[in-house]
Amino acid sequence: MLTIFGNLKINSEAKLQYLKDSFFSFSEISDDWLINIRGDFRSEAILFLKEKLKDKAHFFELLDDARGWTVNASEMLPRAKYDYVLVWLEDHMNIAPQSIYEDIINEMRVGGVEYTPYSWWFTGKIRKNFDIQKSKNLDIVYLTKEKWAPFSAVGENNYLIQLTGIFSKVFFEKLLKK
Repeated sequence: MLTIFGNLKINSEAKLQYLKDSFFSFSEISDDWLINIRGDFRSEAILFLKEKLKDKAHFFELLDDARGWTVNASEMLPRAKYDYVLVWLEDHMNIAPQSIYEDIINEMRVGGVEYTPYSWWFTGKIRKNFDIQKSKNLDIVYLTKEKWAPFSAVGENNYLIQLTGIFSKVFFEKLLKK
């Protein structure tokens, strides 16, 4: 259904605690976790995740930050078991019922959706600027450069694609290559 993709730098006790809290907020939504941990609290984070995930996770040892996040991510992504990937950031919490993720992924598949943000939501401003197709759990917007231009031209400090999202594996791979 969904691969969890964590390419994280845990370099403080606070970030380690964020990772734990975030993990528990969506720990049941996948049986496929791709994890690369860097930073001073790497060992503690891996120990925690190995204990909780057991055989659900594949751990990478891509530790050279000079290579860049994108290079590491590009090595990890081919191991994704599923067609959709949730990019996990340790300081974001899931507040939705974990049981709806299967429906969300099915709606993404049926709607041809390549990306769904799971945090920030463009502070709600983007919704009023576009025609929205509603499904049970998603508001689907089909964006083109032409549709995005007026919104981005008014000086909004938003990115069209944010890292906090669920991506089709194919689309995520295209972004990493660019």
